[in-house]
Amino acid sequence: MYIGSQNDINTLYPNIVWFKQGLYVISGFNKTYNSDGTISISINGQDKMALLNGTLGGHFLSEVNLGTEEVYDKYNNVIVNKLPIKTILRNLLLVFAKENPENIIINDLEDYGWELWEYRGDKPLYLFY
Repeated sequence: MYIGSQNDINTLYPNIVWFKQGLYVISGFNKTYNSDGTISISINGQDKMALLNGTLGGHFLSEVNLGTEEVYDKYNNVIVNKLPIKTILRNLLLVFAKENPENIIINDLEDYGWELWEYRGDKPLYLFY
């Protein structure tokens, strides 16, 4: 979506200067014919992240395991590696939200090890190795 502003100040720029506002998914569309012969169009949209957080019922087209990756060693054996949450989030944004890599900034998540964002339980939480 772009928002345009009419340029009445500087002739070096086009008559309308467009500013990119982001990528949106159309969630509703309505067209109305008015009695004076004009047409009114109403478009409802949500940010593209609505496809990932379930707001628009986003879904994966096939079975996807986001927590692991499979690699092959020199003997052609499959080795399954677990991915950190930071990598999983980056992959979701790159592949499914089609976000540019330079726009993805993920802070406060460790690259390795266990990660706990927030625990709201009322019982003690233990981690055993």
